[in-house]
Amino acid sequence: MSPRFLLFLALIIVQLAVPSYMIHREERVLAHGKVFRFRTAPFDPYDPFRGRYVALRFASEEIADPKLPEGTRKVWVELEEDRDGFAKVKGVSETRPPGENVMKAAFTPKRLTFPFNRYYMDEAAAPAVQQAYGDHTKSGDAYVVVRILDGHAVLQELFIGGMPIREFLSKDSVGAFKPRPSPGTNSSGH
Repeated sequence: MSPRFLLFLALIIVQLAVPSYMIHREERVLAHGKVFRFRTAPFDPYDPFRGRYVALRFASEEIADPKLPEGTRKVWVELEEDRDGFAKVKGVSETRPPGENVMKAAFTPKRLTFPFNRYYMDEAAAPAVQQAYGDHTKSGDAYVVVRILDGHAVLQELFIGGMPIREFLSKDSVGAFKPRPSPGTNSSGH
């Protein structure tokens, strides 16, 4: 075999291996990661490349005095649960603390940015969800469930009014928040 062919073959293997590893890592976290619930705060979103999403902000991203050097950008966040079962920041450091309840985050002065700050969904439903999310965040009953394993965090589900978002949207009681059927489908989505 020629060196060119071997290089081409190696390139194909790498192109398949990298996305496969990324998918496997996310699925492993979803299957085996510790569950944390994060209280949310409102924000308005649009990404021209990836479409509509619900932009997530979290009360626990605001930190008073992290005692980190100026200019620190990537940090480790240690989590614990409050008395209501929601995640709260126990500590922030430049090095990984011991234990399993840790994840990476970005840091700017007095603010953390968690790696799960967008919830992507159907273009047609996203504006209604963003509105419902904003309304329910103000009343304190919007949150996300995140799984964390080996320092890696994956957003599992957005909850509004104590229900997963798709269930919330399908309820007749939310009338104005029901998504419109896509063209070419009946009201049941088929």
